[in-house]
Amino acid sequence: MSTNSDANGDSFAARLDHLFRTLPSASGGRWSVSEIARRSTDFGYPISEAYLYQLRSGVKENPSLRHTEGLARAFGVDIRFFTDRDVYERGVREIDYLRLQSSPGIHAAAHRMVDLSETRLSEVIDFIRFMRIKEGLPADPGEGDEQR
Repeated sequence: MSTNSDANGDSFAARLDHLFRTLPSASGGRWSVSEIARRSTDFGYPISEAYLYQLRSGVKENPSLRHTEGLARAFGVDIRFFTDRDVYERGVREIDYLRLQSSPGIHAAAHRMVDLSETRLSEVIDFIRFMRIKEGLPADPGEGDEQR
């Protein structure tokens, strides 16, 4: 997954990997290959861990419709996440929102910003961007994902 199109989520492998890296599981952690293979199989779409590793790494590039349906069902996403650019981008935004919702630190920070003036909010946002850069992250979430 080293091409620029992969970094932009244009390949099946890049989109699948994005789900593994960013979509929280029911326990709040990351999904494992074995968990997703088991979920897909439990939903009636058998897939082996080995084949799933190959799809995620890009070794195998063209899964069957049945495998794609099973993976979409296992992750709880629309099957078009894997095939439609607009659905993929909307899905990425929804995943980012889910991650924000489940973060107690985000809630605590947002709570403390209630009733601040627009000027102070702007200063807080600038400071957060500065701190993200110091952490080696892009200034704004979602930027530079191809580097991660």
